[in-house]
Amino acid sequence: MKIKRKVSFVMALILSTSLCMTNVFAAEPSNAESVIPTEDIGETREDFTNEEIIVPMDETDEAPEDSTSEESVDLTEETVETPEDVIYDTVNGKTVGISPEFELKPEMSSRVQNSGGGEKIDNVLTLGNFAKFDANNKVIVELPEAGDTKTFNMQIDHSLYPEARLCVYINDGLGDCKVNVSDIGSYVIRTNPASISPGFNNKYIININGSGGVKDYTVTVSTSAGNACCALILATQETLAEMCGGRENATSIQKNISTDYGVSWFGCFQPLLTGEGEWFRYTADGDTYIRAYASMINDLTVSVYEADTGTFVGRTTEKDREIERESDTSWTGQVSKKFALQPGHEYLFQVQSSSVNTTNNNKMYGFTVGLASTIFQMIEVTSTNSYTIPANTTKIYTFKVSGYPNSTRLSSYGRISFQTGSVTSNLDITSCTIKAPNGKIFNAPSQGLYTLSQPIDYNNYFTSPNNVPLNGTWTVTIRSSAALSGLKFRIKAQVEHIPGSDGNE
Repeated sequence: MKIKRKVSFVMALILSTSLCMTNVFAAEPSNAESVIPTEDIGETREDFTNEEIIVPMDETDEAPEDSTSEESVDLTEETVETPEDVIYDTVNGKTVGISPEFELKPEMSSRVQNSGGGEKIDNVLTLGNFAKFDANNKVIVELPEAGDTKTFNMQIDHSLYPEARLCVYINDGLGDCKVNVSDIGSYVIRTNPASISPGFNNKYIININGSGGVKDYTVTVSTSAGNACCALILATQETLAEMCGGRENATSIQKNISTDYGVSWFGCFQPLLTGEGEWFRYTADGDTYIRAYASMINDLTVSVYEADTGTFVGRTTEKDREIERESDTSWTGQVSKKFALQPGHEYLFQVQSSSVNTTNNNKMYGFTVGLASTIFQMIEVTSTNSYTIPANTTKIYTFKVSGYPNSTRLSSYGRISFQTGSVTSNLDITSCTIKAPNGKIFNAPSQGLYTLSQPIDYNNYFTSPNNVPLNGTWTVTIRSSAALSGLKFRIKAQVEHIPGSDGNE
């Protein structure tokens, strides 16, 4: 017998069909990270004897003011006397806003997926495996074995609810789930952000719009791997944050992974950040970086609790925030912090904002947990002095770069050089090595130029010898078959750094 049940609507989280495979973060291009254009060079001044310093010009961006120290590049040559001069260099702004204080509830359930009255579905159901929503319009679907499938009938009266929302998310377990809604589409939700783009998400908000009265929908939930458990919540746009946010709807997630273009991340829905915010469940393996970011939002806050006891662990503050600027009118608010978590312990992460648009499901934010996550920018550092070397003589020069965030590392795009302005003259260079601040050697015998190609090792961000820091002393050893003049040291490259204060103090 077909069971029909009229339901009111409550739920919240994840993509509509049109957003299924689309990256909508203004700050995140296809490689998940934004690239800042090369900085402009400003005027010269004389302040320091025998030192070359690059300092940033004042930004005209309307983004919140940068409260951090100026970024500068001090280039000092040891073997040749140089005049005093300074270059002005425009650099990406950072650290903005004041963290709002949110009221926190002292009580917390030890297992959120069993709270809120969610009714578990038995493995063996009657004809059609019809869903029974609980008082909160929530049903929990368990799929323990690989290939498990459950099918439900769902009825919506569109004369009362022309814009329904079905929120689907991983409630427990580590397996993936595929949710298909008849006449709407299919959505894959998973705990592991295995892609750099949000093609796979841990939650979806599925728009189910209609008119004219009651309509029946078939919802099919399946898993390829097993060990899966997802939740379905029926809501309206108005009740989305209330019914689908909060700790009772915490989404299970896993640690991010390293790629050639940054660490992986989840695409999440901004409307869930209001009120109690969006919650995530995570089992730590030790010290953990957490980063959240959203276009034109500067009050993101992340709080951490022990899952079993509800004990407050920590929260991001103003110093953990940073602005990533894409243009004079576009910027992305970042918040990032490292938390000392116990391996094997389960934690809850609460993400909140008081300035999101609660009516627009197209507005997304990014969230990633585990490895340190970086932001990208293009920089160009050039010595203001030029140098002369005699023929068949080995010369050694050192240059000091400073003022960038301490976590800044060279990415896999750009060049390091010690050259003249003449291609013909550069052909006379017979040997050239460039030693980075961490001791890594770049051999640049061909015209004194080295092209970067080594991607960042995110698993060992601070310890890998291939992750070359920008700040520090650079040493150039060069020899030429003919006398050369007009030589300059230059780094023009894409760099990455961890936003916020952790790793930069």
